[in-house]
Amino acid sequence: MLLSSSLGIHILNKNLLRRESAFLKFIYFLDNAGRVSLNSRISKKPLR
Repeated sequence: MLLSSSLGIHILNKNLLRRESAFLKFIYFLDNAGRVSLNSRISKKPLR
């Protein structure tokens, strides 16, 4: 009983970590996109 519950918690933590990393990647992607668009706006060049 104890082993199965700890295993369930471990699986839950793994899923949470995976979701969190995906969320962080999304945030980083948005941040990079914003920076690129800002740089292109400053240099007045069309974004490739």
